Amino acid sequence: MADQLGLSAKKAVIATTECINESKKALGQFPGGHREMEDSLTSISDAVSKLDKSADYFFQNPSSEAGYPHLLESADQFLGPSNRLVGQATSLLGQLTSSKISQRLLDTSEDMEAAVKDLSTQITNSESIVAMNVVQSATNELNVLKSPITNTGEDFSTLKVKMINSTKEIYKISQEILVKSRTEPEKIGSLPVKLASLYESLVEDVKIALGNDAEDETSKDATLWVENLGQSIMKLIEYTRDHKMDPDSASIVMDVGKNAQYVGENCVKVLTALNAASKRAQVLDNVSSELSGLASDLETTIMFASAGTMNPETEGESFADHRENILKSAQVLVKDIKDILTGTTSSKEQLIKAAENSVTNTTKLCEEVKTGAASLTSENQQAQVMLLNTMKDVSASLGDLIINSKKAHGKPVDHPAMLEMKTKAKNVVTNVTHILKTVKTVEDENSRGTRAIESAIEAIGQEIESFNSSEEPKASSTPEDLMRANRAMTQATSKAVSASNSGKQEDIIAVANLGRKVISELLTTCKAAAFASENVEAKDEALQNGYELASQYQNLLNQVMVGVKHPSKESKEEVMNISRKIAQTVTKMAKLSEKLKGGDWVDPDDPMLIAENELLSAAQSIEKAAKRLATLRPKKEISGQATSDEDMTFDDLIIESAKSIANASSSLIKAASEAQKELVAQGKVQKKTLKGSEDGQWSEGLVSAAKMVASATHSLCEAANSLVQGEGEEEHLIAAAKQVSKSTAQLFLAFKVKADINSTAMEGLKTASNAIKKATDELVKAAQASIQEEPAAPAVKVDIFKERIEAEARVLKLEKELREAKNREKQMAQTPQRSVGDIKRARDAEAKVLKLGKQLEEAQNYVQRLNKKQYEGNEMYSVSEDSGDLLVAERSTMITNRDRKSIRALNNAGNVRYLLGTDTE
Repeated sequence: MADQLGLSAKKAVIATTECINESKKALGQFPGGHREMEDSLTSISDAVSKLDKSADYFFQNPSSEAGYPHLLESADQFLGPSNRLVGQATSLLGQLTSSKISQRLLDTSEDMEAAVKDLSTQITNSESIVAMNVVQSATNELNVLKSPITNTGEDFSTLKVKMINSTKEIYKISQEILVKSRTEPEKIGSLPVKLASLYESLVEDVKIALGNDAEDETSKDATLWVENLGQSIMKLIEYTRDHKMDPDSASIVMDVGKNAQYVGENCVKVLTALNAASKRAQVLDNVSSELSGLASDLETTIMFASAGTMNPETEGESFADHRENILKSAQVLVKDIKDILTGTTSSKEQLIKAAENSVTNTTKLCEEVKTGAASLTSENQQAQVMLLNTMKDVSASLGDLIINSKKAHGKPVDHPAMLEMKTKAKNVVTNVTHILKTVKTVEDENSRGTRAIESAIEAIGQEIESFNSSEEPKASSTPEDLMRANRAMTQATSKAVSASNSGKQEDIIAVANLGRKVISELLTTCKAAAFASENVEAKDEALQNGYELASQYQNLLNQVMVGVKHPSKESKEEVMNISRKIAQTVTKMAKLSEKLKGGDWVDPDDPMLIAENELLSAAQSIEKAAKRLATLRPKKEISGQATSDEDMTFDDLIIESAKSIANASSSLIKAASEAQKELVAQGKVQKKTLKGSEDGQWSEGLVSAAKMVASATHSLCEAANSLVQGEGEEEHLIAAAKQVSKSTAQLFLAFKVKADINSTAMEGLKTASNAIKKATDELVKAAQASIQEEPAAPAVKVDIFKERIEAEARVLKLEKELREAKNREKQMAQTPQRSVGDIKRARDAEAKVLKLGKQLEEAQNYVQRLNKKQYEGNEMYSVSEDSGDLLVAERSTMITNRDRKSIRALNNAGNVRYLLGTDTE
């Protein structure tokens, strides 16, 4: 079939070359040219050249694996331009007159069309054959499942997802082929060929997922249905090829649809079998999870026992009531461990059965141990903890054994996984042995301390073994977690030294229980923190120090045990020597913890860092205020109309001035941040400071000053907004602007205490400070210039006495309020401004004085206008031109009710300047 494709390719090359030559001659009959066909000739010439070279390489290198695929690819790319040339040649013939040229073009185009059709048929056959070969090869590879397969590191759950996705995609394509076979069989095209690569991928994942469990019934079922799926895919590809050869055959179309349906049915069977195999494969993982849950449950029980709250449910219950049950359950568990070891070299079914039995018996033993520990009562809480710890060790180590037995199953005896599994089995047996010994001695006050230390030493040894393994940590930890775990080592070491000196059994048990817990947490945290660090050197050093700390503490417990059995001065001195080594290693670990943090880590409680963050926060706050201010527009502003500085209204000036101040404040805060960094770089301020220190107090003052600038800028923007909207007054704006200038000066002075006055950062601060001062001065000037006298109220006919009384009463009231406001302002000026609230209160007091002063001035002017209005044009108070004496017109001595009310009002106001009634002069 491959040779046939090569021959068809060479024929197509020859026929197409002749057609190209004749087409070029025919184009010479058209002086204006034929652009579209000329482009086609260029394209087909390139395709012909590529196909010719591929065919030559194929025949010259018959043993090359790349020759046939390359030829098939070139032939497939050749079909498009060749078919276009045939069509254009036919079109050109219609434009030519009968001649030798037209006849030659007709003959060569017909030859070319026949050659291209033959090549297309060979391509279809070749693609189908290649696809069928791929499927057949993948099916044959399923036989490899009879021997162990090397796992790429992917677990079954990951592989399961990939297998299910491949199967679903095959099902989707098969259903598409089924539908098209019934409606549009001519559009089936190369869909069946796509199934080959999907099936090949499925088989690769099946080989890895099920390879080591080939004899398992679920694995056999899954393999069988995958093989059946391959056979149905091959038949579908074959019938699709036949359909292309004979597209008018209805029976072949029916066969295509029928086999597409078979492929879909087999996909469903494969999915069902894979789910069953998945559940089977997850059994050991589930068993291990149950054992981990038991260990966690025991950890919780240990917490209650340590708190002294664990007591028997039945009064008078003793440990002797449970000893025999614990011993029997432990012996049964030993048998289960042996069965697990046997199961790794036999069938998967036997291994699973042994693992499931071990969980059942471990759960039973766990309950017996918890009940037995409770019977010891809370008076022996350290003995309770010791017993529970030994049971926890059994559960945890058995869970590790189950996982390793899964990895070792089916492997050769000398395989690393088998060796690791044997080590885990030894640990479990050792831990069960510790339970047996602990149960026998837990009530013996003279020996249970030694028993506790022996158990702790063994547990620490297993922790070190796990620590040194290549397995990645299951949890994540930070350098801060490592520092906390490292500090706990100091306490554990101190208690070990104290227990060595006292020799009391209770102290020794307490040290054993504490030590194993501290070392477990230290090693777990150390490994996780080290693996999370990007600093390779620090990672290696941390792992080495973690190992040294655990080994040293294990050695310390060994020495304590020696001292308990054989007390001597030398033994206690050795305990002290080991404790000193631990202290040195703890110090090294503390430094390494800092190193693990990397250069980007900072102390969140560092006052200098807080100062820097606050400066940046203040800058962002001011920028937000400036953006908000930028959205303000005076009510009278006409949209789309440009305004020059000379034509700006007061509202325009307010907005522009406030913008300038906000932008300058933002620059000031940023310059302050740069100045702070410069001071640290120069060494004038420590990079790390403590609260209460000189540098710490300076940074706190810096933060306070920055917050004041931000707060004052916000108040300025609010005052500008209120004024522009017609809801505020100029006095508030003036006071806010002055406060911005004042807080800016305070921030500048705070930096001058530490900084070099000629430094770049200080130049930036000075520039920003000057900009703010200039902007605030302009704003105050504009606001003060806008304060004008309000126009007189429209004349309304009212009682002249009542109007004057109310006006003069308002003057008196405002004079009193102004005096109080000035006193308040004076007090605020004398009080140190330590917070943002102090600044705001001082600003409000200043604004109130300005406002009351303006109101008082207006009220006094109003009283004068009333007096002038009353005397002008009134004959009662006119002056004689002849004598110059005041002539008082005769007036009625009758007093009306209105007059009485006015008199009472004047008397109440305390400002009666005129008497009514008969003239007394």
